[in-house]
Amino acid sequence: MKIKNSDVEELAFFLLNMKLKGKENRMRNKFIRHLQKHLNEMQESHKELLSEFCELEADGNFKTVEKDGKKFYDVNNVAGFQSEFEKLMEEFFYLPSDEGNKQMILTVKDLILNTEEEFSGKEALKYEAYCEIFEDEYVEIIG
Repeated sequence: MKIKNSDVEELAFFLLNMKLKGKENRMRNKFIRHLQKHLNEMQESHKELLSEFCELEADGNFKTVEKDGKKFYDVNNVAGFQSEFEKLMEEFFYLPSDEGNKQMILTVKDLILNTEEEFSGKEALKYEAYCEIFEDEYVEIIG
């Protein structure tokens, strides 16, 4: 199964907001642990990008600037950083479709595709993207 990096965090939050119990809760939490591990790896990749495009303070932290009351990293090549960050977000997280993950993925697939929640606007578009992840990538493998 593959999930675009840009969808990983939002998918995790979507799943966390479901009220579940028993096996569904356990399988959802197991799936989220896989997503969280990948999010940690993405954070490391983000730090690597910052180390290429941002100067360090004396204390070793990345320099920041404040604009309109918000802090931003002081990136020396904004276009270059944005381009590389977009490439990172377009990459995929691959979860092995092996026997060890089969029950977990089938359970989460069922939770997403058969939810009784109602969606509109941006949430509806996000939900459709989550459905496509499970419909497109997994039906042929284990469905």
